[in-house]
Amino acid sequence: MSNPALETARAARLASVDMQSVTDEQKNQALLTIKQVLSERREEIFQANEQDKQIAKELVKQGKLSASLFKRLDVCQGDKFDTILSGVSDITQLPDPTKKVTMATKLDDGLELYRLTVPVGVLLTIFEARPEVVVNISCLALKSGNAVILKGGKEATHTNAALARVIQDALASLPKDNGIPKEAVQIVETREDISALLDLDRYIDLVVPRGSNSLVKYIQNNTRIPVLGHADGICSVYIDEEADLQKAVKIAVDSKTNYTAACNSAETLLVNKSLLQNKEFSKIALGLLEAGVTLKCESDVLDFLMQSSSIPKEYKQTKLEEAVEQDFYTEFLDLVMAVKSVADVDAAVAHINEHGSKHTDCIVTENKNTANYFMTRVDAAGCYWNASTRFADGFRYGFGAEVGVSTNKTHARGPVGLEGLVIYKYKLIGNGEGAGDYGSGKKQYKHETIEPAQYNFLFVVPLVVFTDNSWALPAVYDSLSTVQEVQVCQEDSPFFIPHQETTKENATAVCSQYGGDLAPISNLNFVDATALLFHCRGPMSQAWIRSWDVTDYGSNCLTLYTGSSIPGGGIDINCTGNDYIVPICVGKSGGSPPSPPPTITTNTGATLTGSGFSIATPPSIMSVSRPPFTSLGPIAEDTISFTSSL
Repeated sequence: MSNPALETARAARLASVDMQSVTDEQKNQALLTIKQVLSERREEIFQANEQDKQIAKELVKQGKLSASLFKRLDVCQGDKFDTILSGVSDITQLPDPTKKVTMATKLDDGLELYRLTVPVGVLLTIFEARPEVVVNISCLALKSGNAVILKGGKEATHTNAALARVIQDALASLPKDNGIPKEAVQIVETREDISALLDLDRYIDLVVPRGSNSLVKYIQNNTRIPVLGHADGICSVYIDEEADLQKAVKIAVDSKTNYTAACNSAETLLVNKSLLQNKEFSKIALGLLEAGVTLKCESDVLDFLMQSSSIPKEYKQTKLEEAVEQDFYTEFLDLVMAVKSVADVDAAVAHINEHGSKHTDCIVTENKNTANYFMTRVDAAGCYWNASTRFADGFRYGFGAEVGVSTNKTHARGPVGLEGLVIYKYKLIGNGEGAGDYGSGKKQYKHETIEPAQYNFLFVVPLVVFTDNSWALPAVYDSLSTVQEVQVCQEDSPFFIPHQETTKENATAVCSQYGGDLAPISNLNFVDATALLFHCRGPMSQAWIRSWDVTDYGSNCLTLYTGSSIPGGGIDINCTGNDYIVPICVGKSGGSPPSPPPTITTNTGATLTGSGFSIATPPSIMSVSRPPFTSLGPIAEDTISFTSSL
């Protein structure tokens, strides 16, 4: 008997294994392809969205669907779809969160421990009524190297299915050497699928719910899989006795009214009792009332406002109500706010820690010590001083895109960007050591920090990865200070050729002199911008050379070839200013790699285009390499296959 949920989860797990070794360039190629195919098939998506909207209109008439949810359903309105497409491009510009070394320790000579970031694995995202989540979460998952299973709300069934179908078709159209399988993004459609998937903790690593309080609580209560999210968004604003009242009014009003349905909208207003005694609180309350907010106040606050001559009679009759205890545990998601007076900052902290949801809380005060005390002792993902709670958002934090908001205390907390979709693993590189070799009277651990320039060569992260039969790997630097040159690249090295002497004849002579191990080939333009290519043949060591770009003629400052007149294709690199290009070869005949090896810096300008590769540093113009990349000969041991070592 078939089990669709199990089959989906297994396929996602297999896809997640493939995703572990995908490069950032391959991820970006996939994302740009998704954007292109989405744009080409927008009419297909719009037709599906119209089907959902027609059904939803009837649900609104019957009172079974709110007008706000109906509005979220529409992807055809205005420039919303173009905004979705722009969001895909934005994600390509984010740095790859994987393969970052966060710790490097030399346990002993030849025994090195590295901690690096890796994808979580398989994500299950369950969301309501917002079809753009299909695109957003799919792209975030791919960018972070994860596979994802999507389950959207029934209101958007046709739209969600169309978007997922287009994304899968885009992945299926990628070149075979891209490495991202179409099963990296899958969608399920029935409620039964949710229940079945929530039981599959063997295959699914993280659940990311996007929706109502009831949805999130249901998921949290019905799975053993870790859940990244929050059930409630009960955020508070505390107005201290030393608050600037103008700031207090602005912050309170913005926190409540900027977008009432958001999880970072303030639901509780705490006010220091001294502000009731000096009657200053009436100004704050009036600002909220004029913004349309209904205030549910404890008795002392209500009495104060009812007696205040600053509060119009109309507001007293329609916008002021007495609070009950449950109001301070309630996420109103509307123009309603619970109001309470407190004796001091300690009482405010105690109230928030008891009634809040550990999301985001704010203090308004001019006293730095009071603010620091509040932000230290409040148990929340976000603690703000003189700023609206509405700033609790991944985009506003500069994350580029947001997976969601988490109130968890493990893995990720607060607005979660790409870094919330990675964890870490440890890699230990040894040379036959055993734990029994260490102890009293034996070898002792050194536990020394390994500097980046001394990382084991296996941990150098390629900036661009060629296809299987590639021969050289370029890395781009934005300044000479970031290039740690090794001896083979110095002027006293036999492998160094001054740029004035870089000719085809010299390149051939050097190639012959060193048994074909190195074949430097000059830049095609033979201008001031000149460089060499170390052509890797046989098991070679890393070898580095600097490119000169004294004057920018608008031409290629470097053209790297695995062969121009010989088979193999190549890569054109355009540079501006003082860019430095370094080709890296692996394993040197008759010797060991230089120690320490230079550090490679990540260049976020690198992209993958079509069937060839391009690379540049902003604001350079990228040009596409010449495919195909083929081996110079049939000898297997002469072929160096580059994949990411991490």
